[in-house]
Amino acid sequence: MVNEATFTFLEELAAHNEREWFQANKSRYERSVRDPWKAFVTAAIERLSSIHPDFSDVQAKDCIFRIHRDTRFSKDKTPYKLNVAAGISAGGKTSSEPGVYLQASPSGWLIGGGAYWLSPQELVAVRTRIVAHPDAWQAARHHPDFVAHFGDLLGERNKRLPKEFQSAAENQSDVYLKQFYYMSERPVADLIGAHSLDVLEEVARAAEPIRLFLREALNRA
Repeated sequence: MVNEATFTFLEELAAHNEREWFQANKSRYERSVRDPWKAFVTAAIERLSSIHPDFSDVQAKDCIFRIHRDTRFSKDKTPYKLNVAAGISAGGKTSSEPGVYLQASPSGWLIGGGAYWLSPQELVAVRTRIVAHPDAWQAARHHPDFVAHFGDLLGERNKRLPKEFQSAAENQSDVYLKQFYYMSERPVADLIGAHSLDVLEEVARAAEPIRLFLREALNRA
């Protein structure tokens, strides 16, 4: 699956981030990056299905992000990303369905998850469940395994809240969050080693209580 050649290519791409170089090395990209990453994501889905049964029908092609950057609204016009990534969930990579996010680059391997792409209605649903079940929420987000692997929740915060959440926010500051996600950084060696899927499973299990809480909030349990 993913190997040292994957990261060698990405390092060289950083120095030659232009279409002409990429096209000249496209077959090498497919052999060293695209195909190994697809193989890893396929194996990851199979392993994660033992923890998350809702992943059982997911296909790698629906989870893997393209290496091409969207430069339409960016000052940075370099055409390619310098990492490989996948968003594994029942709804695929751009879904608000709580899942597992994977990203790898020469600097490290990220394993994360949560609920990121939330519509206004979905955000209200998550906040409402946090307010209604504060003990369950605190138990999930402060679980020792979660803290050990992820530290804390990430996400942008609102400066002001709708009136219905203002009082609860005095005791549940997490309702200020607009996204509810988390990341664990691992060394590249954990991805290219024989134990990569074991590492992934361990980290994913640590996040399962909070992932289930978010799924239940979104009525997807």
